[in-house]
Amino acid sequence: MSTLLKTPLTVGEKIDRPGFMIAGDSGYFNQWAKTLFLSIQSHAPWAHVHFHLFDPAAEDLDWANKRDCT
Repeated sequence: MSTLLKTPLTVGEKIDRPGFMIAGDSGYFNQWAKTLFLSIQSHAPWAHVHFHLFDPAAEDLDWANKRDCT
């Protein structure tokens, strides 16, 4: 285990399909990642999308939570 990680991560449900992980801050999320997410949904509807947001605004989390992503 990494020395930076104080407690092990737990995942409630295993994601058992291929997908994408998109990381960035709120600015990147709003300028690029939302459009990328919608494109992935359109062209690869089988894929799971996971966002890793740094310092997200409440609106960013709300947007992501309303869609089929984590």
